[in-house]
Amino acid sequence: MPLPEDPELLKLSDELVKTIRETFDTPQNYRPVHAKGQLVKGPFTPSKDASKLSKAPIFTNPSTPLVMRYSTDTGFKNLPDNGENGSRGFAIRFVLSDDGHKHYDIITNNAFGFVVSTGEGFLDQFKAMRDNKMEDFLNNYPHARYFMENQSPAHSYSFATEQWHSIHAFKFTNDKGEERYFRWRLVPWQGVMKHSKADAAKQSKNYQFDDL
Repeated sequence: MPLPEDPELLKLSDELVKTIRETFDTPQNYRPVHAKGQLVKGPFTPSKDASKLSKAPIFTNPSTPLVMRYSTDTGFKNLPDNGENGSRGFAIRFVLSDDGHKHYDIITNNAFGFVVSTGEGFLDQFKAMRDNKMEDFLNNYPHARYFMENQSPAHSYSFATEQWHSIHAFKFTNDKGEERYFRWRLVPWQGVMKHSKADAAKQSKNYQFDDL
């Protein structure tokens, strides 16, 4: 998968990672965000009608290997699952070649939407968090205020009873050339089930990860 070469994008990325680490005082050997996480593997088997939507190999192959990572937000690796922390993440990689270099990735979280829509806005958010100027940030980004005040509670019974929403939009093209734009939404077959805040506090600090 090619890495970006745009110098402005690389500069923004470097400043964003630096600011996030400063915000959370994250050690260099930890991920700057979603530091607490666990990898899992499994297969993806498409439904028989999936190929009508897209000619992508994940829908036309009988099965595709997956590498997935569940995580909690922030750069704190020991963030408790039963605390008042925010969102959860679920990243999915469809492995499309034996060497693993060809793949299709989906990044989701349990919040519907995202706090900002640009890398510059994300940088502004962490600068505000670092400098204790969140009210100024929220005044400049009204959508961010709405997002933060209406997040889905993070205390699902397990990662398997959470609903996940892709951050990015994608386009399906089928073998007839028909196109449609969409965002992934991963819905648990048994339904979304969450603890109340009081019940969540009674769970162990790693109850969601222990369930894996």
